[in-house]
Amino acid sequence: MTDINELRTKQLRARDYGSSLKLFDNAVAENVFFLEFESDGLRQFARIDTPDDVRHKRPIVIFAHGWVGADNAPNYDFSLHGEGMYSRLIEAYRQAGFLVVTPGYRGHGVIEGQPAQGIEYLHAYDNGSYLSPMLYAIDVLNLTAALYEAGQIPSPLGTIQIDTNAIHLVGHSQGGDVALTAAAVTGDNANLSFEYNAVSIWAGCFTHRFLQAEMYGPMGSSLEAFISGDGSWNSTAVGSDGEVNPNFTFGWPADWIGTVDTSSDEWTWQEDAYGSSRDEAIRARYDQMYEVLKAHQVIGSNVSYSTSTENDRTEFHHPIEVQKFMSEMGGYDVPEWIKAPINFNFSDRDYYSIPEWNNDLSQRINQLGGQAHSYEYTGTNHSLEVSSRVWYSPEGTKDGFTQAIERDIQLFRTSIQ
Repeated sequence: MTDINELRTKQLRARDYGSSLKLFDNAVAENVFFLEFESDGLRQFARIDTPDDVRHKRPIVIFAHGWVGADNAPNYDFSLHGEGMYSRLIEAYRQAGFLVVTPGYRGHGVIEGQPAQGIEYLHAYDNGSYLSPMLYAIDVLNLTAALYEAGQIPSPLGTIQIDTNAIHLVGHSQGGDVALTAAAVTGDNANLSFEYNAVSIWAGCFTHRFLQAEMYGPMGSSLEAFISGDGSWNSTAVGSDGEVNPNFTFGWPADWIGTVDTSSDEWTWQEDAYGSSRDEAIRARYDQMYEVLKAHQVIGSNVSYSTSTENDRTEFHHPIEVQKFMSEMGGYDVPEWIKAPINFNFSDRDYYSIPEWNNDLSQRINQLGGQAHSYEYTGTNHSLEVSSRVWYSPEGTKDGFTQAIERDIQLFRTSIQ
């Protein structure tokens, strides 16, 4: 892929997908092994988790994982080690009778000494351009087509038949953008022979590229993005003295910040990590975005964004050609192509996937005759779990992970019937 115009959702709907599937002979754990597939000529890997009973055709869940980053992608372990969210999510679907397929994406992982190809794409696009999810969607679509066309997968214990009429897609975080894009590509698409029976997005990072830049940049590196006008934190822009922080973005930083009390002994590394201003954080993202667009001649070398000041707050403005190009990425602006029943699972305080984005898209899909379900899990974190930080998840907060799994399984089983 040398032309990023090919990443527009309309272009992704017009292209072909497919691959062969190759087995790595050795199982890495009980019910777990790996397959190799190709996506755009790049060698990639997929983790396979099989249910205990594989005597009959098995329904499938394809799981699109979240952001790993160029630095860590070569060592991506497909959640084989530890008891993290992904391990438990995969196991929950497996125990429910689904064969779970977890693609690593291009550039992710090393299996039996062979690295996944395509790390150069992460170096080029896993940045403020927010284009890497479109590339990962291509990888997921090539793998989905391979599964559909084969109707079976090789395993260390023999061939496993799969139900090609029961292929479901789940995405978390950045994987939510991947899943939404793949759903938009396959929905009501006469060019393709396969589609997803149902989709579920967990804490998905799928909104407009500009909204992502202006949310994720400041919230990940600027204290002033989430403190009140008096310099303390109370999850609002208004301080106890009535002062309003004009640079306020969202009330809840990620719980892994540890503390929101800048006067406490716990506030150490955060001083540097969150030392940027809101404007600096946004400019850093947009500078990356425009650098990519210029390198691919989407815009001229002299084109840039502009700013204005409104109510003591910097507003960022983009040329029409940049707005048009970015609006054609992903699935957020094409609800008419989201035809599979879809769950949106999200927290009320996770800045990666705020309620407004989920509810807005769900409403637009339903207005066009689709079937979208919007589920908010109050007080939970980016994993839809109860945080150990009481300032984030107060006493009495209910775990959302288990309920989201139950809702997914119900949706998937209903879609098979």
